[in-house]
Amino acid sequence: MQQRYAQAEELLRMAVENEPRVGESWWRYAAVYKEQGNDEKVREILEEGKDQGARWNSNDRKVIQSYLEIEPSFFE
Repeated sequence: MQQRYAQAEELLRMAVENEPRVGESWWRYAAVYKEQGNDEKVREILEEGKDQGARWNSNDRKVIQSYLEIEPSFFE
């Protein structure tokens, strides 16, 4: 992201709108806000992804839990 948050946000928002079931796009989108310290927005984005039918593989889940600090129960 190189601290170009507005550009990253715009590109990743387009990615999740174009293909909402790709889980990696959602967590990368949320990561833009994690980098800025906005944990509330991280949760909001991941919840939206969940509502849109995002599919997270095991690697996605590891990133979401470890880097984005979301509890495992989120995936239930």
